[in-house]
Amino acid sequence: LAEAHASVEAVLTLLQRRPCTLDDVARGLNLKHGEAVKLLEALEVEGKVCSRQHGESCFYQPISKSD
Repeated sequence: LAEAHASVEAVLTLLQRRPCTLDDVARGLNLKHGEAVKLLEALEVEGKVCSRQHGESCFYQPISKSD
């Protein structure tokens, strides 16, 4: 559980630097593709990140408190 929390924080930190694709997140944090999917889906459900389509890629970015 603590490991999952650390991963969530790492994903949010990464996304605060720049929007990332699923592959960027998996590669950047050395996660398996499935783990990255679960983390991003959970963060999206919690309203902490959103996904945006840009061309053929889907980018994730944090939702700022002011939105």
